[in-house]
Amino acid sequence: MPPAAVVVEVGSYQGRSTLAIAEGLEDVAGAELVTVDTFAGDPEWSDIATPEDTRAIFERNTAGIGFLRVIQAESVTAAAQVRDTSIDWVFIDGLHDYRNVVADIRAWGPKMKRSGLMTGHDWGRAGVTDGVLRWFPRDEVEVEHSIWMTRGTPRLRPARLFKHEAKRLLRRA
Repeated sequence: MPPAAVVVEVGSYQGRSTLAIAEGLEDVAGAELVTVDTFAGDPEWSDIATPEDTRAIFERNTAGIGFLRVIQAESVTAAAQVRDTSIDWVFIDGLHDYRNVVADIRAWGPKMKRSGLMTGHDWGRAGVTDGVLRWFPRDEVEVEHSIWMTRGTPRLRPARLFKHEAKRLLRRA
C-alpha cells in the first residue's frame, strides 16, 4: 500500500481479519484502516451475541491499533459516508448472500481509487462467487484459497443478473 493508504474492511465482526490487515499496514506511513460492521453477525448463525457484546469483543481485540476507525453501520450506509475515489483497498467480507455482495460492490466501487484493490472473502460460496462475477469478468478476478481480488472496475453485467434471477425464480417454482 502507498503512504497514507486508506483501507476499508467491510465485515469485521470480532476483529480477526482486522488484526491481520492492520499488521500488514503497520509500516505504511499515515495509513488509515476503516472497519465497517453492524456487529449483529450473520443472520444464518445460531450463536450470535448482541451487537453490544460483539462490539466490546471487537474493541478488546483491536485495542492496540492506533490508525483504526470504526463505522458501526450497514455497509451501504457506511459507503455513503466515504468520499468517492478515496480508498486504496477495500476488503469485502460482510453478509455472503448474492444481494448483499452485489450491493457491497456497487456501494464501494465508486469509493476506490483508479488503481485501487478490491478483495473479499469466501470465494466459492454461491452468493459470493455469483455476486463478484456479476460485476467482474472471471479473467479479471484472481483467487487464492477463499480470497478473491481484482483491480478491475466494477461494471454491470446484465447477463449474470439474468442468470441469477432465473435460477432464483426456478427455485421458487
